[in-house]
Amino acid sequence: MFIDPLTSAYNRSYFDLQVRNEMARAQRRSASIAMCIVDIDDFKSFNTMFGYEAGNQVLVQVAQALRSEVRPFDTVARWGGEEFAVLLTAPVIEQDVRTISERLRNAVERQVVRIDALDGTTHRVVVTVSIGVAMYPEHQATAADLWRAANQALLIAKRPPKNQVVFYSEGERRVDARAGPVAAAIRGRRGR
Repeated sequence: MFIDPLTSAYNRSYFDLQVRNEMARAQRRSASIAMCIVDIDDFKSFNTMFGYEAGNQVLVQVAQALRSEVRPFDTVARWGGEEFAVLLTAPVIEQDVRTISERLRNAVERQVVRIDALDGTTHRVVVTVSIGVAMYPEHQATAADLWRAANQALLIAKRPPKNQVVFYSEGERRVDARAGPVAAAIRGRRGR
């Protein structure tokens, strides 16, 4: 009931439940948790070039790579399509989150994914991911706002060159200054 049948990662329903539970636990302990949204870069190209089954193979192998790099009590869930969500539970500090997020990105990039195309040929491809990260309580105080903050960071991470980790920055309720004009556009839309 809580497992994604394709990837064997948790599903969105379980992830939502875990976020609420872990936020409550972190609040009691005056600790932090982190939410990472992981998006497979250029995922549609796998489906277009090799067929949907090849895309499914990519999803399965990315899920395995993500699960292999987190602690046993952290949660990896398939959020939908080509997106995964990772919940890093307390105790965790920002430097740990940065290290783990980079480790997740590197784990996916390092693996060579074998996929079978519709014509029966086997291809070895490199897959990369972009990751947006937000922390509770540093960046947001509710599950929905934490998701939005991580998603805003992901939008920046998905800009070329992709294959990067971007943290939401609490300073001005925007993403890191590295984002440049895109961050300014986000601030501008919110100010209206």
